Amino acid sequence: MPVWGSLLLALAIGLLVSFLPGFFLCRALQSPGWISAVAAIPTSCGLYSIAGVILYRLGHPGALPLLGAVLSVTVACAALQLARRFYLHQNGRRNDKDNGLSPATILLYLGVVTAVVVYAFLSNIGSADSVNQASDNPFHLTRIADMAQYGNFSMLDTSFYNGVVPDERVLTASAGFYPEAFHVLAALTLFITNVPVGIAENATTLIFICIVYPLGLSALMQNQFGKHSSITLIGAFCACACVMFPIRPLVVNGTFPFTAGLACLPAMLFLFTRSFDMADSDFPQIKRSSLLSFFVALLGLATLHPSAAIASSLAAAPFIISRLVPPIAASLPAPARHIPIAVWQCASFVLFALLWIIVYNLPFLASITSYSWGWNESLTKAIELLMTMGLRLGIPSYAVGFFVILGLIQALSSKRSAWLGGTFLMAAVIFLGSANSNPLLAHLLSGFWYTDPERTSALVAITAAPLCALGLAAVCEGLSRLTSHLENRESSKKRCRFAASVVTVLVFAQAAYSPTIPTPRDFTLSGYGQTEEQIRSFYGKGDALPYSQRERDFVEKVIELLPDDSVVASNPFDGSVLANPLDGLNIVYRSYFTIGGEDEPSDSVLVRKNLNELASSEEVASAAKRMGIQYVLQLSDEGYRDYPDNSDLKVSPFGPTYAIDDWKGIDGITESTPGFEVILSDGDMKLYKIVGDGKESDG
Repeated sequence: MPVWGSLLLALAIGLLVSFLPGFFLCRALQSPGWISAVAAIPTSCGLYSIAGVILYRLGHPGALPLLGAVLSVTVACAALQLARRFYLHQNGRRNDKDNGLSPATILLYLGVVTAVVVYAFLSNIGSADSVNQASDNPFHLTRIADMAQYGNFSMLDTSFYNGVVPDERVLTASAGFYPEAFHVLAALTLFITNVPVGIAENATTLIFICIVYPLGLSALMQNQFGKHSSITLIGAFCACACVMFPIRPLVVNGTFPFTAGLACLPAMLFLFTRSFDMADSDFPQIKRSSLLSFFVALLGLATLHPSAAIASSLAAAPFIISRLVPPIAASLPAPARHIPIAVWQCASFVLFALLWIIVYNLPFLASITSYSWGWNESLTKAIELLMTMGLRLGIPSYAVGFFVILGLIQALSSKRSAWLGGTFLMAAVIFLGSANSNPLLAHLLSGFWYTDPERTSALVAITAAPLCALGLAAVCEGLSRLTSHLENRESSKKRCRFAASVVTVLVFAQAAYSPTIPTPRDFTLSGYGQTEEQIRSFYGKGDALPYSQRERDFVEKVIELLPDDSVVASNPFDGSVLANPLDGLNIVYRSYFTIGGEDEPSDSVLVRKNLNELASSEEVASAAKRMGIQYVLQLSDEGYRDYPDNSDLKVSPFGPTYAIDDWKGIDGITESTPGFEVILSDGDMKLYKIVGDGKESDG
């Protein structure tokens, strides 16, 4: 099957796998149809993750047991819903009403976001199976491939090696908890379809950014502004106006689980705000089924990426303070009722701040909240980047920035929409924190996102989308009124208003999505243009990539030559880190990050640093034998930047810096090194067989 056809197949299967369990569980909880649809995929994430832990701990790993268990839950929930509908029908009672979302508006959001993703992402990756070769993605690809093949779907027992290799070759013990829901969905898609692992990963990513994100944003906008209002309809064209989400995360570091988690943020806000009905009275009426769906989805979101669950809880705080606290405070008995509403709101804010600090200090989050990304900007510069929506990329998008500021002013002046402005301002403070040079302040404000300005920029971009729609709709309305005065007939006035709105939105779209920015003398790359260039650089199979097509062709020859289950040592930084997940080569070092820790076996340290001394060191030879290493692979070094001859570091544009001495045992092997024989060669790429005594092998 052609690769693009395989991508469509993976999308279809992945959507069924990720949507149906959560949808029917929410329906069983008596949530209306569109509520269940919006909550479905994050809820499914929780189902698969919890079932994966239980099955692995009970000694029943594997994709089939996991699919069977979750399918059983799905069928039971569907049967419960059918039984409920039958009971209501038999007793002459009406079933729950649809929650009022417009399918046409949802399709508009899906269509616009998908068009942007096709234009900015898919058209630039070269092939449907091309993968991002940046530092984090080899980890994700390896987890997906290992899950599909060996069946460890437990988020509490994550490792590159559990259940994959004998114990003596395990380089790192179980890493404990790691949010695995993204990997689980991709691995199940891979298991069912048998497409290349890159296609399974790309399909899973597309499900979140092309379906979950626009579906949630459309639902949020409809709930806030009405299903056919001009603000809601214009919001479709603002969903991706800031390149920092969802397009930019597809480039940076391969943070796909984070991207998937943050794509759920609008859906979570919709589920939470939809749980409170203040239409019929000043006191909020709680819709229990919707609120229950929110909490179930929030649990699932935590298995996808905890920082996304924290962001969702944080984003809901302004709604609570602005919309829920006033009517609740007004309903309290005297004398509490006579305390000014502003005092109750300030107290609520302080309470949320205290909760923030408590969570920040939880021991199990220490490794995250203490991580420093090292991006420092002056407060003035950071505010400038925020107001122009250039954010971490630093390339201003003046049109988007203008409409976001205009929308912010409008939101804050409206009792109903003020919370949207508050949510954006909280995201803005987090972004400013990630740029702060004071370590304590930076970690306290943005530590849940590793103080990573790319991640905090994505958070700002999502919360800015409704404000951008507010501002753009206001300008459209103003121009519509102005042009309608030029006509006397009512029918002509309507046409003028419509034409003015369409032209305004098209001009905005051109300014926001254009790959170039006009300058006095020439054109320069916009945020979209810069990101598209980087997508072309980080994906594909070009020679400049760490794992180029030339290297993949060489690895294919290696696999054909070697016996099954042969164990190969290599330096992961030369691109071979991708040889296992993409091509199935049984390499020892499967990540940039599995060495140097306290739990790394001494045998592994000896191999990395001293394998080239195998013929003269019994200790090294014994270590290699215990690890089962039979071959050594060296791929091309063309992907690295130039570095001084006296440097003890080597830097890759796609992976982290590493110390040369950490890998001299592998990199130091040459054709004249005793104990090794070249059995395959192509220029600077070599495959060595360990012969141990320095004599040539006989085959």
